[in-house]
Amino acid sequence: MTIKDGILVKAGELFLSYGIRSVTMDEIAGNLGMSKKTLYQYFSNKSELIQEIMLAKVEQDKIAFAQIYANSANAVQEILEIAEHVIYTLRKITPALMYDLHKYHHESWCTMQDIRKEQIYAQIKSNLERGLTEGVYRKEIDPDVIAKIYVATVMIISGDEVFPIQTYPKYKVVEMFMNYHIHGIASPKGLALLQLYKEEIGKRRE
Repeated sequence: MTIKDGILVKAGELFLSYGIRSVTMDEIAGNLGMSKKTLYQYFSNKSELIQEIMLAKVEQDKIAFAQIYANSANAVQEILEIAEHVIYTLRKITPALMYDLHKYHHESWCTMQDIRKEQIYAQIKSNLERGLTEGVYRKEIDPDVIAKIYVATVMIISGDEVFPIQTYPKYKVVEMFMNYHIHGIASPKGLALLQLYKEEIGKRRE
């Protein structure tokens, strides 16, 4: 791991635990055992650091989703494992982090959302096409339309207008949405697999 990568990891951990606004560049440098001057050699300001962390998260998710695809026996298992990955990530995020991103780093937030829209659309469309080929999704669904509905819903969930994070923990909303999504597209064969994999995931969570 390079020094820059180490900074991204440690800063990301601090932001996840305490939010963005409450963590200073001084504190990040101190946790890394380096001077603030050295830290600024890699990142000119906190906004740049945040943007780099968010872009690194996008790349990590791409790798994780590719591994999930390769290790899944079918589209139903794939989409459930994707949901587990997202829920696990959201459980670690403090509400302060989401609030700070929205209010104080809105440009970075919007950039992240634009990238995520493309990533999510491609991922879900691929999953839908796979499920149609395998017969686990209903043959009348249109992958392009459903993928776009999915993306639009995720954007609503990630915002704060309909589901304010103080009232609706994001991971719970995502869990309910994914259950709703799969029930809406699964064939009888897919629904049988859904029940099987949900039981397996439930045992893993215990």
